[in-house]
Amino acid sequence: MDRYPEIAALQKWIHEQDVAVTRMQASIHAELISVSLTVSNEVVVLQIMDEYCDLEKNSTLLTVILCLRELELIDDSKDYENWCRFQNIEGTTEAEAYYLAMKERLPTLKPFFPNGELDSFISDLDFQLNAGAIQELRK
Repeated sequence: MDRYPEIAALQKWIHEQDVAVTRMQASIHAELISVSLTVSNEVVVLQIMDEYCDLEKNSTLLTVILCLRELELIDDSKDYENWCRFQNIEGTTEAEAYYLAMKERLPTLKPFFPNGELDSFISDLDFQLNAGAIQELRK
């Protein structure tokens, strides 16, 4: 893993920010999985899409990446409908309430990241193509 600086950066961030993740039982949508993410004593419950079954690997690094990708997805979405399209889900009142609450919460989470910007540490292209560092983590 030494050949992937993004994995080293993620591990360093997890250690420095005292990051922890816990899979939850309840979810707001059949296609999403609830995960509690703790960053420097800030706890947020995220609804993540696990289309590549990364959670089955029981890897903290993969779970953290999925959580961070969800934060980026919310941040990048223009609105609730756009987020639903990104997630490929039908909208529900619970999902909308989650989305709106997370949009409000993002500014309080950004200071915990390098340069004050959300970062999942793995490029979207590598994630989608199962290349580079993400391929190493999925082994």
